[in-house]
Amino acid sequence: MNNWFVLWLILSSAGIFFVYRIGLRIERRHPNVSLAFFVLFGPAMLVASWLVASQFAGLDQATCDEMDPSTERLHGVSPSEFRSRCIATQDNSEWLARRKL
Repeated sequence: MNNWFVLWLILSSAGIFFVYRIGLRIERRHPNVSLAFFVLFGPAMLVASWLVASQFAGLDQATCDEMDPSTERLHGVSPSEFRSRCIATQDNSEWLARRKL
């Protein structure tokens, strides 16, 4: 989680810096458009950096092989729901192949 936050902080700072620099150039030529540029692209840069940081950092998720995963690795899912999802998504192809024989 900490790596994700640091990456998001770096990406959003760099993005806001570039939006600010581009906005200053736009303001010199078209002062009326610069406010709309800042309002649209400032928050958009924060959201884009959030998405990129989550893709690069990745989340440590529990796997179905674990018997008792920790709560933070479940990411808001209850342990019973996690187990039922694991049971529902098991690969039963070997069992089905033996059954057909």
